[in-house]
Amino acid sequence: VVIRDDTAAQVLAVSAILLISIVLLCLVRPWRNYLANIFDGAMTACILLVLDCGLVGGGYTASVVTTRVMSVLVVATFLGMWVGLVAWSVYKHLNPMDVYDMFFCHHKAGGAAQARLIKLMVVEQAGLRVFVDSDDLRQLDCLFDTIKAKVRHLVVYLTRETLTRPWCAGEVAIALRTRLRVTAVLTPSFVAPSEGQLEAVDTYLDVGGADLLVQYGITMADVRVSFFQLLAAQGCAHVQMQREPTSTGHFQILVDQLLRKQRDSA
Repeated sequence: VVIRDDTAAQVLAVSAILLISIVLLCLVRPWRNYLANIFDGAMTACILLVLDCGLVGGGYTASVVTTRVMSVLVVATFLGMWVGLVAWSVYKHLNPMDVYDMFFCHHKAGGAAQARLIKLMVVEQAGLRVFVDSDDLRQLDCLFDTIKAKVRHLVVYLTRETLTRPWCAGEVAIALRTRLRVTAVLTPSFVAPSEGQLEAVDTYLDVGGADLLVQYGITMADVRVSFFQLLAAQGCAHVQMQREPTSTGHFQILVDQLLRKQRDSA
């Protein structure tokens, strides 16, 4: 027993432990169910209130030494939190871990498995941070902001329906508008849109795509221009796949080409 004869100090120490547990609960959220985390925090808060009520109702008073020690600990903790927050902010500013070296734009039905395999290979061989929506997307509304501010290289994995997807079209438009490094991977299944389809790009996109992109400040003119640039290799690079990859060796060739372009433009 660290504090043996001072009841008030014991209650304060237990209260501090419970407060720390509530903070950790908010940060970690150990329970998979959202309501379970709320219930856990509420129960801990109730225990804390019962302890405080017992301290007040029991007429216990802390000694002068206990009061001073507790006051010093509270002030030191408060100052330590502020110093830690400032230090962490400076560290994050100098070492932006939320920046992605590569963003993989793909159509889920035609390239989700391929995108994830390529990501694993790039991470293992080069240690780069690669964004694939199935692994890294937390909030859909922030997708285009992520490309604007946190991505260095957009890789567009072009399969049959990639450019018809409004989110993929928006990613390409945002990347080329912000002069981001872009590499288009042309798979054998990809069929480029015709000039007529590009002129009427709002009908080329999936139903509702034009209305969706307008909400994020992306016009059909932006999409049309970005598609022309992407297909004509203006401001971006092309990687042509001669046949559909059927083995890890085929994907290794593609990864080597992507990493080479990554290094050449670094």
